[in-house]
Amino acid sequence: MKHKRTITETIEITYEYDDEHPHYFCQSFVDTTAACMTINPSISIEDGVRLLKVETADHESIWYIR
Repeated sequence: MKHKRTITETIEITYEYDDEHPHYFCQSFVDTTAACMTINPSISIEDGVRLLKVETADHESIWYIR
């Protein structure tokens, strides 16, 4: 039997970015890039954004970053 569930998780994303990177456009673009990298982490640096730490808001779960 198939089941479908939805969960909501609040996370804190710590990242660094280079505002001199050729793809830097604005702060909201950088925030969106960091968020997308946590959803589908294929690389640790993209468009000058590098993830440092991703964890749940209650600090009980930490994503391991490549």
